[in-house]
Amino acid sequence: MTLSAATRQNGRTHHLASELPPKVMTALSLAATGMSWSDAAAQVNMSTEALRKWRHHPDSQGFLETVVRENLVVSKNLAISKSQRMIEILCEIAEDKNARPYARTNAASAVLDKALKFDEMQFQREELSKVRQLLENREEGKTTLIDVSE
Repeated sequence: MTLSAATRQNGRTHHLASELPPKVMTALSLAATGMSWSDAAAQVNMSTEALRKWRHHPDSQGFLETVVRENLVVSKNLAISKSQRMIEILCEIAEDKNARPYARTNAASAVLDKALKFDEMQFQREELSKVRQLLENREEGKTTLIDVSE
């Protein structure tokens, strides 16, 4: 009797040949967000050893990368939504005569760093726009001299 590589002698499909079950995906998501493997496994009523075996599944790495990427996007969006208030708080600390000098200095420095970084990013966006325009002109056959003296 011949068995396919994915089927065991007991007739069950090997876990590496099947799709990731929802509870494994949940446990992997929990582990990707910082929970320990044992705690993540316990949350979905499976053993740590079983979860670690699923980690070797062909789809696990891609799934984990997607979860981490999505978590970073959520965190970035939260930071952006709170950034205006955080800058206001830093300004309040920098201007507070009752705050310790190092706290005022650190707050002022952080605000200036953010302002300079914003200006730098704006400059980079403008320069990228110029480069895009030059490339579009070149693709359309329009020749443009590039001024490299700046």
